[in-house]
Amino acid sequence: MKLFVLFASIILLCFFDVKAQNNFARTEFSLSDNNWKVWPDSSAVWQNDSLYLPRTLNLLSIPNNPPTGGWQNLAQQKATETKIPASLEEIFGNGDPSWRYHGVSWFYRDIDIPSDWNGKTVMLHIEKFRQRIEIYINGKLAGYDIVAETPIDVDVSKYLKAGQKNQIAFRLTNPGGQRGWDDSPTTDWGNRYKLIPGHDFTGLGNVSLTATANTYISDIFVKNLPPAGSNCIEIQVEIANKENNGKTLQLEFEIVSASSSEIIRHEKQEITVKQNGVTSFIRQISVPEAKLWDLDSPNLYFCRVKISGNELVDETSERFGFRVFEARANEKGENNFYLNGKRIRIRSASDWGYYW
Repeated sequence: MKLFVLFASIILLCFFDVKAQNNFARTEFSLSDNNWKVWPDSSAVWQNDSLYLPRTLNLLSIPNNPPTGGWQNLAQQKATETKIPASLEEIFGNGDPSWRYHGVSWFYRDIDIPSDWNGKTVMLHIEKFRQRIEIYINGKLAGYDIVAETPIDVDVSKYLKAGQKNQIAFRLTNPGGQRGWDDSPTTDWGNRYKLIPGHDFTGLGNVSLTATANTYISDIFVKNLPPAGSNCIEIQVEIANKENNGKTLQLEFEIVSASSSEIIRHEKQEITVKQNGVTSFIRQISVPEAKLWDLDSPNLYFCRVKISGNELVDETSERFGFRVFEARANEKGENNFYLNGKRIRIRSASDWGYYW
């Protein structure tokens, strides 16, 4: 009898282990550390490049731009080791405010990708960059953006090799810009383009990798709704499904105090997710017990969202505050700014901490 119970226990353990493997949890891996190398590729030609905007972007039509001398040359460079976030001016300028570098530079590193990421969706998140970024994974172009100093998320699943060492390399191009307070002149990209005004530096913000199942929460946005003080919000959730079949899932969301971890609202419902696409969920709710965010009391909350079902679980959250900012006229017709229904006066000062 004891042998039978032991055997049955082993069977159950094996069963739950398989279920746990199918229930792949979201995993985030920060790459913001000291393991990067940076190399100014001063011989690279860039002035006559064609530029591509996000809405017209097709990676297959964009030329590949390997390092000068080829990928093997990048590995052999006596590159400077660095951390990120970083800028070229910080690394090589030695505190000289007149130091300039216009052209191509590379930020690159190797990373071991876990074997259990095989077949999963892996997103590369870059907090900000300047001016153009070309993303290479193992020597292949995996992403591109020219809209500088904004976040970018790139699906790099098919470029990574699970269970192996992988190379991530960012090719950054700085065409020039402004170094003073005058932001009005446009920035010339060779003789082909005029870009909107911008500051003159090459830089890279925080970088991370996130691995999920192939059905996952791709975005959460919390929008405050008027009237002021009503604590009304609109929760917008996007669920991406890369599989060839639709799914019926359980969707749950919670509003959680960032300071006390108290759950002040919890709701759930079924949602049908379409195949090979993105399904949106929108819900407006009022949370009267929540505390307002204002300048003296910056109360914050998390909107935590979870999907489950069909041996799938994914969970992530977005931080926000309950607040309504308005620009409107008073009874005299005077236009003013209001925060949570109370008039505010905005004061500012010159801030020279722009450069990262």
